[in-house]
Amino acid sequence: MAQDFYVYTHARKDDGATFYVGKGRGDRAWRESRRSVYWQRVVAKHGRTVRVVASGLPEELALLAEVELIEKLTRLGANLVNMTVGGDGARLTEEAEKRRQAAIRAAHLRPEVRAKQREISQRIAASPVTLSRRSAAIRAAYQRPEVRAKIAANARSPKALAAHKVAMQKPEVRAKLSAAQSRPVECIETGQVFPMVLAATRWLQSQGHERAQGGHICQACAGKRKTAYGLTWRYAPKT
Repeated sequence: MAQDFYVYTHARKDDGATFYVGKGRGDRAWRESRRSVYWQRVVAKHGRTVRVVASGLPEELALLAEVELIEKLTRLGANLVNMTVGGDGARLTEEAEKRRQAAIRAAHLRPEVRAKQREISQRIAASPVTLSRRSAAIRAAYQRPEVRAKIAANARSPKALAAHKVAMQKPEVRAKLSAAQSRPVECIETGQVFPMVLAATRWLQSQGHERAQGGHICQACAGKRKTAYGLTWRYAPKT
């Protein structure tokens, strides 16, 4: 019986945290082929170091050692990317699986484990990729009719109207709004330049937009919305 199998671990290069347990022989521990997408993401972000835990083993013993090490590290709160519990996809007995799940729940209650999980979650949430995906998801959601209808309904609710009324009484809000609405604005489609937002609002009302509001024009000029009343707007230089 061949006794050239070994059990190995992969740890993140930046902080030394173990993220994978495997068994193999030859140069398997150092190869990057036949790895899961989760493994590849960790390595791409953090790098990896290889450690051979036990060597010179028959395959059956290496499989058992792999399972035991995965269970132990999981119990200690390690965040492994292994797709199975080890043993080339072998499944634990029902009793062993219950113990494993209980160990995972107990580990997640430990303050140091919870703190580490919060740190990782915050790091992921602040990453450029996550922020970009979140912005794209928000933009897509705002295009859905049911979302837009719900936002409009909420904006007209008594609570929202009361909050808006309170905000408008604040001196800093009134000053900011006054400064924005006193700037000249230009309608891109018509080429008209209005000395202030109020003039543009009155022009829109004369064109059939009876409920035209200067705030919508300001939002379009500031890039917070694409159009206002079907037209695109921008601030014009003061003359």
